[in-house]
Amino acid sequence: MAYRRHLYCFDPLNKSALRSMLAPSSIKKCVLPEKREMKWFHRPLFRELIVPELGDRYVAEYFWESTPVPASESFRPPRLDRPPDDWKPEGFDAKVFILVNPTSGWRQKSWLPERWAQMLAVLRDDTGLEFVMTSASVDWQVEHCREIEKKSGSLVRSLASSTTLKNFLWLCSRAKAVLTVDGAASHLARAFGVNSITLFGPTNSRNWHYPGNGSIAVHAPPSKDHVCRLRNLAPEEVLAVARRMLNSVGDGSA
Repeated sequence: MAYRRHLYCFDPLNKSALRSMLAPSSIKKCVLPEKREMKWFHRPLFRELIVPELGDRYVAEYFWESTPVPASESFRPPRLDRPPDDWKPEGFDAKVFILVNPTSGWRQKSWLPERWAQMLAVLRDDTGLEFVMTSASVDWQVEHCREIEKKSGSLVRSLASSTTLKNFLWLCSRAKAVLTVDGAASHLARAFGVNSITLFGPTNSRNWHYPGNGSIAVHAPPSKDHVCRLRNLAPEEVLAVARRMLNSVGDGSA
């Protein structure tokens, strides 16, 4: 590893601390979202701990503003160039499609399969467009997609667990719109400038969603214990938002 004078760590996990400890740098600083994420090893390892508290701020903007290095401009959300056509999934021939990515790393972020199916049935009648579904290859995520596919009949074309990272990036960048839960597909759609709807349950949308034209967050209502759960989100509410968004982007290809 090449020597670097300054090192900044943005992750509270043990493995990140270990890598920071082994890295050949003389000045090591750690920027964390919240004080509750501080561990016993952070203070002896890092010269400075920077924890002004995340609160309701957007995570990327928080790290941008909390890292003590010169910046020539204020924060702006990242934009990505569209990947090349050879990243397209093999045999994929849809010209205009809506990408559905119904899973994320946390199981509690998932919406009920029957509600996805109910909403997709109405949108298919409205638009006549093809729906393509992706997910990671974790067992519960694949099973969740199978349930959506089963309840949707032929309304959605599932590529769950059969796409590479390159395929996933291509699909996110070429979709007419992305319908997803809080996770990678939401952030990628925003970065590619693709219209998207993100469903939020237990996570804070202010931390994980940067609002803008074509980037819409839909929030589940709180339960009696004040926890927001996606099972409380009615399909009619998501459908109304999806109809407005799809009407606004017209009938052309992405």
